[in-house]
Amino acid sequence: MELTAPLCAMGVRSPFAHGYILSGGSEQTRMDSAQMLARAIVCSGQVRPCAMCKHCTKAMRQTLPDILAITPEKSGISVDQVRKIVKEAPILPNESTGKVYILSPADSMTHQAQNALLKTLEEPPPFVTFLLLCENAAGLLPTARSRCFSLVLPPGENAVEPDFDTLELVDGFFRAWTAQGVNRLAFVEFCLSLDSLDRAQMVQFVDGARQKLMDKLREGQGTDEYVGAIELFASLEKDMEFHVGQGLLVGKILATL
Repeated sequence: MELTAPLCAMGVRSPFAHGYILSGGSEQTRMDSAQMLARAIVCSGQVRPCAMCKHCTKAMRQTLPDILAITPEKSGISVDQVRKIVKEAPILPNESTGKVYILSPADSMTHQAQNALLKTLEEPPPFVTFLLLCENAAGLLPTARSRCFSLVLPPGENAVEPDFDTLELVDGFFRAWTAQGVNRLAFVEFCLSLDSLDRAQMVQFVDGARQKLMDKLREGQGTDEYVGAIELFASLEKDMEFHVGQGLLVGKILATL
């Protein structure tokens, strides 16, 4: 599925769902993943997020007015905050073709606040996407959960992951990458999950993916795209030597492949 930019501008629902629940992982992992997904939604490039268009660059600097982070005013996100969202959601985006509301922690909303959001969450304007971040989706009302696509993130980098399997991760990358002509969103979701790896695991993944690409070429199974992917992973190895941030590494994979 090709994620082209002008869909929302034409009043057509974008290839992204209108609502996502991002649960699991750490608080930082959830926010980093939400920011990455938000950049993909507002991106004007042919492949999202491209990390090069004006919307991506402003989003990475957190200066794009079409990505709105909603955080608790006191003990939780209040019904007044939600009513303001409902009132302003129909207003067209300022700069991009999409508008994204990131609510974190979404499970801090009272039942009254969640109920106030339900109708807009179910049928938002075609250019609006809601990202609800919470440690456990069970903290949201079933009626809210039923209106969103759920993404459960792996444990954060401080969690113990004794069964981390580089080969399984590399195989997952190849399945998502080669199938993205049919479902680009699955590849985007896979790349978002990489943000939860610690640096040592990311090194293992990058090296393993590059080695598998080279093996495929040697066996005559690869394509010209494999050459470009090998160059990408070689550049990622150099980036990691200079301690480039995890989010930028993931963004580079998405922008290149």
